Formats: sequence, structure tokens, C-alpha cells
Amino acid sequence: MPESVKPESVQEVAPGIFQLRIPIPDNPLGHTLPYLITGPNKPVLVDTGLRSPEGIEALEDQLVGQLGIRPGQIDFILITHNHPDHYGLAIDAKKLTGARTAMHRIDWEQSPFRDAMNALKRDPGAARREGSDRMKDWYRRHGVPEEELQGELFSPRARRAAAEEEKRQHPEGIPSHGDSAEAGANDEREAQRWALFREMEPPDILLDGSEVYRTGTHDLRAFWTPGHTPGHLCFVDDAARIVFTGDHILPVITSNVSVRMTSDGDPLGDYLASVSKMDALDVDLVLPAHEHHFTDLKGRVAELHRHHDARLTAVLKAAEGTPRTAYEVAAGVPWDVGEWGEMDEFLRRAAVGETLSHLEHLSRRGSTRRIREADSRLVRWEATVWDARVRE
Repeated sequence: MPESVKPESVQEVAPGIFQLRIPIPDNPLGHTLPYLITGPNKPVLVDTGLRSPEGIEALEDQLVGQLGIRPGQIDFILITHNHPDHYGLAIDAKKLTGARTAMHRIDWEQSPFRDAMNALKRDPGAARREGSDRMKDWYRRHGVPEEELQGELFSPRARRAAAEEEKRQHPEGIPSHGDSAEAGANDEREAQRWALFREMEPPDILLDGSEVYRTGTHDLRAFWTPGHTPGHLCFVDDAARIVFTGDHILPVITSNVSVRMTSDGDPLGDYLASVSKMDALDVDLVLPAHEHHFTDLKGRVAELHRHHDARLTAVLKAAEGTPRTAYEVAAGVPWDVGEWGEMDEFLRRAAVGETLSHLEHLSRRGSTRRIREADSRLVRWEATVWDARVRE
């Protein structure tokens, strides 16, 4: 970690529950928030963070340096879901503690990262190209313009922004020696991150969503909440009135719920049903994996339902008239992150995925219809009837 960066401090957010802060480089979220839950028995860790040079150093500093954890002192690492900013550092956490990792079986069996990891181990260059090509083809079918699919989709957004700035500074395409050196350093950092990603490994335990893990003070009950991913888990401490929500419920931003390239279904319907289940929990403290902890779970559940009702209304309105691709529908939807023309290509692709989840959910209600024309690779959608349930 650079000397100018101050190490993050562990925070005790409830008696015996310690919040870590693991950086997410080049991402506006900033951090993942794992939690160490202690007691007379061995502690349990919920989530780990993104695997990067900064993340590895932060995990060791906080888990070992600040909390004093040694090998053999943690029994289980419970993973809320399969995304790399939650599961990526599991291999390093295991090395530091000797703990076993546990994840919902659906999230492992349907993980797009599982096959990617195996392919990366065999041939990193080919795996990155093939994965990028498949994803680009999927986005093309849903109307994303070719100019927004140029380059490497998996590169950090900050690196792409730096490349655009370099183009503006050197319109003739002749960078200075300093720019070349910086580009080389970026390439080296990117290669290092991919090398770290290749070392991810399968979880030791596959969960069904009914298990309980006990520290002697806190009992953590697995609670299946599909939507953000098919096997997303929250963990509930009923006696302490605490819930660990992963990415399912966050205090300010809304969890990304997108149709996935590798699977069908109604992820938004799953998510809304899971959010409704959370309303039945009797808790005083919500510990999410990003942003900050908060207290009013029922109020946040109501906000999320209002948000998605409004988004369904906006998507349905944007789909009226001539059949449109998901990209065209997304361009007609108001987004919290800014106007469509001001959004970068990363945000637009995320918006396409979310728009697809809303279009698919509306189709289950009979309010939209998917159209596949024989002479076109494009998938288009149209509104069929106005749905009174999303009118308000």
C-alpha cells in the first residue's frame, strides 16, 4: 500500500461484531465491508473482499494486525454471494486463518466465474478474449452500438478514462516517454490483477440456505434471498436483532438486478419477493456489504418497492410504440446516475442489464413481449397492455 494511503481501521459496529473495510480499486463503491463475528467459540467471517494487491494488504492488516487473528482461530468464512468483491479474497483469508469457506450451492453451480477461473488457468489470454467476445455478442443482440463495445470490457473504468484523456492530449497518437511508462505500468498492474483472479478456488461447503453458525454469542442463520445473484444469502442473528445483507439491501444505492448472459428467468421477480421476505424480520441493525450500516430495515424495504414500481412504470412507458431493443428502452428511462448522454459505456451496459430484468418481469405480467425477427439477430421488446400494477 502506498505510504500516502492511511490504513483503514476496523470498527466494532455491535458488541463482538467488527466491520472491516477492503478497498475496491477503480470503483466508485470504494470498499467491501466484511464482518468478523466473535464469541466464546471460534469467530465467523462474513465475506472477504476483492482480490487485489491493495485488498490482500488490507485484509492482512485488519484481520491479523488489528484484530489479532491467527491460523486456526476462525472456523468458517460465510460468503453472501459469488461476486469477486465478496469472494475474491477467500483464498487469502483461508491462508491467514485456516477457515473453511461456505456459499449457497446455486451461486457456485451457476457462477459465471467458475468456468472463467478454469479457462484462465489453462490459457489466460485466450480466456479473456473468448469471454469478452461472448459478452460483446450478447450486448449486440440487445442493441448496444458497436462503438460502445470497443476495447477490453473487463478493464477498470479508471484505466479507460485515462486512455481517453491520453487521446485528447495526444491527438496525433504519439505519446511522450512519460505516457508510455505510465501505460506500461498500467499493463503490469492489469496483468497482476488477472493473475490474482486466476487463483480463486471452489468453496469448501455448499449451503442450502437453512444452516446456522454459532460463535457462542451470536447465532447466524442463513437466509436465502435470490435476485442480485440466484444464490444470494443474508445471515440473520435473531437474538441480537441483526441482519447481514450483503448486496441484497444497501442503505443508499439499489442493488443491481440484471438479466444474466448465462441464464434465463425472472431475477427482478426473485429480488422483489426476497425483499418482501426481509420485511418480516424483526431486527434493529442492518449490516450491508457496501456503504454503511443502518437501522430502519422496514423503511428501506418500502423505499426499494417504491423505486422498482417507478422503474417498472418508466420501462413500460419507454417500451411503448415501435418495438425497441433493451438499449433503446434503457435510453428512454430516467436513471439516478445522470442523463443517458452523460453516462459512460460501463454504466450504459449496466443499465441495459437492469432494463432487461424489468422488461422480463413485465413480460411475466403480460405487459411486454419479446420479439425475435427471423432476419435479424436483434432482440426487441414492445409494450402490449398498460399494467395497472405499475401505474402509480
